[in-house]
Amino acid sequence: MYETKKAAECKIDESELYKSDMNGFNTKVGFLTNLSTTMYSMLPMFDPNSDEYKEIIRRLKQCRREQGAIIDATKGLVIRPIPAHWTNWNKVTDDMTEDEKKKMDFYNRILISKRPKFMTDVYSNYSKEYKRHYENYDTYAQAKYCLFLDELLNLDEFELSEDQIETISKFDRYNPLIETNCTTNNVSKYMQSKVKEIKRSVRHKNVEANIKLLKSKDFEVDKDKLDKLYAIYKKYKSGKRNFDSIDADSGEVRFKTLEQYCKYIKQESLMITSNLEELASLAVVICYELHPSDNKSFAWLVFGEGLIENIKANRQENIEIPFLDKDGAINYLGKKYSKKKIYIAKEYADEVY
Repeated sequence: MYETKKAAECKIDESELYKSDMNGFNTKVGFLTNLSTTMYSMLPMFDPNSDEYKEIIRRLKQCRREQGAIIDATKGLVIRPIPAHWTNWNKVTDDMTEDEKKKMDFYNRILISKRPKFMTDVYSNYSKEYKRHYENYDTYAQAKYCLFLDELLNLDEFELSEDQIETISKFDRYNPLIETNCTTNNVSKYMQSKVKEIKRSVRHKNVEANIKLLKSKDFEVDKDKLDKLYAIYKKYKSGKRNFDSIDADSGEVRFKTLEQYCKYIKQESLMITSNLEELASLAVVICYELHPSDNKSFAWLVFGEGLIENIKANRQENIEIPFLDKDGAINYLGKKYSKKKIYIAKEYADEVY
């Protein structure tokens, strides 16, 4: 608490009211409330008994007080500026005393320099910045560990190598947003998951048709072949995390790239059957039916050529698309349409499919 200037009492003059409106322009109320929001998201980062946690709570109380003062700025009150050490990095210099250095380190540990993750739902610039950061590390994780970033982040600690732990640490350190389990972040995460469920449910009707499209015509599961390929699938799953450290008998690294490792898995699979389209179909059973929530890299990276051949074999012979037709049986947005077959010349057919 501190003394504030009270607005002088005076009679209301309608011709002077615009001055009060002008005093309300360009205030820092939005900036201040964003600081408070960020501090709430920072609380899960610290123990409730820690000095950092207690200081953040103190600052939140102060922000609530200042928020009311800013709203009252239209009365002509003088508003104190936000303390610079709250948002600006505090440099530690050699000429400082030990107590000053400790204070600066303390301020830097609770520096308000980022915004919480849920703000990607509100501000497009935050969304773009986070997406760029995430995609960079996702690409790195796939190239380095053959894992999507989401898979890497969800691994148990005992499954992680030292290098993977360092990568996760850097992802968090340079993350432009705060991804803690604060209330609004959790609400945002929950809502985003529900939106994904809605999208999946809308697509559910086409899932079986899409899976069938990836299998060879008249395909029937051979249980013996499926069991053998499933064993290779488990080997692929465990090996792809560290494919670059798998040693050959000579003691040298066998696989320099993920592509080399996938070719090796493919060659082992061809010992089950030389029919690549059948192997691709069995891989679809494993990745899409037995493990629908798993990623599909085993099917596509190892048997991609076979899947493409299966899709070509299952392609639609006759193609129909709706054309405007005043006598058509299809009503859409106030207009009528009817389906008509279209012909694709043979020289373009392969390009189309």
